[in-house]
Amino acid sequence: MAHLLGDMDAVAQGLSVMSSRILVDSLPSLVEELLGPREGSVIVARLLEKGAREGFTRFMERLGVSPDSMKLEQVLAIFVRQEGQQPRHPFQVFDTMECMDGKCVLESRRCPYSDIAERHPTVKAVFIGTVAGVAAALGYRVRWLVTPSARKYLCRESKPDIIIYMDENIELPACRLIVEMYTCSTPQS
Repeated sequence: MAHLLGDMDAVAQGLSVMSSRILVDSLPSLVEELLGPREGSVIVARLLEKGAREGFTRFMERLGVSPDSMKLEQVLAIFVRQEGQQPRHPFQVFDTMECMDGKCVLESRRCPYSDIAERHPTVKAVFIGTVAGVAAALGYRVRWLVTPSARKYLCRESKPDIIIYMDENIELPACRLIVEMYTCSTPQS
């Protein structure tokens, strides 16, 4: 039985490596070359958001876990590598996470995909979309932003509970993902 479990673990790790190569190395660069960085980022984030939302929803269903029984901070921790340990999956790219006052900051001084992101900025959308999909599976109305300056347009249609974006003030090889609770302000009469 132990041999079988070891083989299953090896297969799962192999699939994980294969999917990370497709999702991080190939897809963003291909879409970016076809559509450009801005439009490519939108497409990549949408695809990853949808896949992550569906996958995480199925995962919770199989475990018999209700989305409202999990806190956002607990779920965001799956994207943070444990100190001194190898990443358990390709999306575990951040070294630290700090949450305070409705805002969580996931950060890495040396992002594992920074070399690719320098050539193809669309790679950042992979992580924005994945985190957005997981948060959506928890029942949050999520809006991700390719650029934080898009905040001014958020409350025109559907009002988000959470916004997700990369901090543009951080230069590669570092990266910082912001996940913050968002409230639409109402205009004064």
